[in-house]
Amino acid sequence: MRKAILKIDDDDPSSEELRGYFWQVFESVDAHPRPVRLKVVTRNSRTRDVEVDFDAEGRPVFRVGDRTPAVGEKFGGRWLPEHPVPLKFNRCGVTWLRLEPTSGHRVKVRRLNALAAFLLRFL
Repeated sequence: MRKAILKIDDDDPSSEELRGYFWQVFESVDAHPRPVRLKVVTRNSRTRDVEVDFDAEGRPVFRVGDRTPAVGEKFGGRWLPEHPVPLKFNRCGVTWLRLEPTSGHRVKVRRLNALAAFLLRFL
């Protein structure tokens, strides 16, 4: 399983930067259709809220703090959430996601609990 890390530390990214990072991960899944374990680290973040919600058309909406949200136009119906919606990232913590390619260039996104994330380290 491939691994990727998103660190939201003191750099305080914009909603567009967050959207861009997730798009890069989706492009990586397209190029090499294998599951990806994504570690999202939000330790020492000055950002108040970091979340991914979905609009009425099923597109992800990326939101960082009180900044203008960024709609994931290019994602279309590709992001298949198998996690609570909205997906919120703790202000001081680590969130593990598993991105798994499916048919039709869609990607299942699942939030992993700490035990599952630990066990996946050995795969």
